[in-house]
Parts: sequence; C-alpha cells; structure tokens
Amino acid sequence: MKFKIIAYITLYQDYEAAYNCINALLEQSVKINKIFVLDNSPDSLFNHESDIIQYKWCPNNIGVGYGLMMVLNSAINDEYDFLWTFDQDSIPQSKCLEILIESYVDLVDNGSNVGIIAPKVYDQRTRSVIEPVRYFQDRFITSQLSDADDIMECVAPITSGSLIFIPAAKQVGFPRGDFFIDGIDIEYGHRFHQKSFHNYIVPKAILIHNFGEPKTTRFLSQKIIFRSYSPLRHYYICRNYIYLSILYARGMFKVLAFLRRIVYLIKMVIIILFLETDMKLLKIWGCILGTFHGLFHNFGKLWN
Repeated sequence: MKFKIIAYITLYQDYEAAYNCINALLEQSVKINKIFVLDNSPDSLFNHESDIIQYKWCPNNIGVGYGLMMVLNSAINDEYDFLWTFDQDSIPQSKCLEILIESYVDLVDNGSNVGIIAPKVYDQRTRSVIEPVRYFQDRFITSQLSDADDIMECVAPITSGSLIFIPAAKQVGFPRGDFFIDGIDIEYGHRFHQKSFHNYIVPKAILIHNFGEPKTTRFLSQKIIFRSYSPLRHYYICRNYIYLSILYARGMFKVLAFLRRIVYLIKMVIIILFLETDMKLLKIWGCILGTFHGLFHNFGKLWN
C-alpha cells in the first residue's frame, strides 16, 4: 500500500543541521512526496535544490506551533495521508519511515485506531533515550521505554519524528499555534488520546535528535550534567507547562500541580544562579514571567 507523505522541518539559523535532516529524508527507503521547510531565521540563507522541497521564509518567527498549523492545513487540503514532523537537529535512520509505515499497517490490521506513530529518539551527546511524556495526577512524567523491540503505546511522543495520520488529525484539530514552542507535542498528543486515538513508539525505528544543550559542570566537587536553555526557551517552558499542569489536574490536584510548578520555578532559579555561565538574570526573568503568563493564560509570541 502506498501512502502520500509530507515531511515538515522547522528551521532556525542552523542551516547545516537542516541540510543534514533534509538529506536524511531524501535518503529514506520509502519515498516522501514533499518536504516543507519553514525558515524562522531573521536572514534567509537556505540553498538546497530539490524538486520536492517547498520553502517558506518567515523572518518574523512564527514558531513551531503556527508552523505545524500551516503545514497541517496544507496536508489536509492536498489530501496527504501522513505528516512527518521534525526539528532541524534530527536525523532519521534510512529505514525509519519504512518501519513506521509497516508498524502502522500492522496496528490498523489488528484494529487499532492510530493517531500518531513515532520512532525511538536517541540523543548521542548524552547517550540517552528521549522518552514520551504523560500526565499523572498533578505532574508530567516520562513513560519509560523497555529494552525490547515491542511497540509501546504512549500519550504524547515528542514532535520530532512523529508521523501524524491526517484523517485522525482532521478530527482532533490543529496544534496550539499560540504555544509558540515547547509543550505543543504534549498538548496535541493528549488531545489525540482524549479523542480515543492511540499513539505509539516503535523502538526499531530510530531517530537521532539533539535535545536541549547538555552542559557539564562541578558543584561541591560533584560532576553535574544539566540542560541549558536560552531565556526564550525558559519562558515558554515555564508558561506552557504550568498552564497544562493545572488544566489536566482534577480537584485538589490542581493545587498540587500549581505548587509543583512553583517548586520547579525555584529549582530553575537556583540552577541558573549556580550552574549557568551567561544571561543569568534574563533566564531567571524568563522563568518568572513565563510562570506568571501561564497562570493567567497569556499566550502567543510574547518573548522577543
């Protein structure tokens, strides 16, 4: 069975990473019909020649959320079967798409109502697997992947590498454009789950992905590895996650969810003060302002 597939890459300034991702898509064992590249960079330096690439430059930076809305709308109008989504710093192995498609067909044949199917995501820098997230009572927790190759059901795979079934997306609706970045995949995956669609991780399909910027430092003679983020990322992580945490919680768990995010805020301020090396005050301000905006549902592109 042949499927009509569109891939999507969000590009921001790192053109070398984007070219590597595009080349990996072009080398897939299953043909991709179109690659949509959204360039949010202030200057357009894109120069990749391929008949299947559609390029759009948005120097005002519309973010991941609105980019996904744009390409999904195009995919629906052009009657694609799947949308395969990527961050620029991701490299799918050559048979990644083939394995995802075969797994999708097997799941459907066995009666599953598939919404999103995604690969196992591996960060080579930290030698760790990036696990999908679900919500439990008052907090987000990771769903641990086993060492076996068995397909695992999950709630929310990360955006990069997710293969979205377009007919299912038409029922679920569009991702949250006003989230800009961070938490978009979690919110969208949960909506598929709430609409009785099933999302899966396929361990045999492998995606190499850079997750954050890992840094190593020493504190009180102890070696510490932490992920460093820009002030912008701190803002959107704090804003979107406190909103979702309280939204998903029920009853008194809403109070606990709020307290957990305040604890997270305090923890991040301490980490920034003692472990970060640059833009400390701006990063702390991003965390504080993001938490405040999330509590009062102020969304959109509010950090410049």
